[in-house]
Amino acid sequence: MAEAINQGRPLADMFEEARRIVDGARERGVILRLLGGLAARFHCKEQLFCVRDYSDIDTVGLSRQRPEIIETFSALGYRPHEMFNALHGHTRLEFIDDLHERHVDVFLDRFEMDHSLDLRDRLEIE
Repeated sequence: MAEAINQGRPLADMFEEARRIVDGARERGVILRLLGGLAARFHCKEQLFCVRDYSDIDTVGLSRQRPEIIETFSALGYRPHEMFNALHGHTRLEFIDDLHERHVDVFLDRFEMDHSLDLRDRLEIE
């Protein structure tokens, strides 16, 4: 299974791709968790209420693992968004899946949008 996860080609199905990303990170000792709609879908008991189109994959990881996160996404077939990461890389990273024309956001330590959630102490638990 590890070979399939790390083969370096993102999957077309976004739900399965999100699983591949988290599993691939875990295999490398990188803590990465899903956020948002895809995270809710993994826990949804009634799939009819959870299945919808997703525009991207949102994750959260630890800033202390930033180099390992970058290496993981490279191994999984993603290209770093160089300009975005240079400007925001201390709090957030973005990786591009050129094959399917979509991206993955990686929030580092905190989810910050309209509100701020510090997640550092929660990432090692389900």
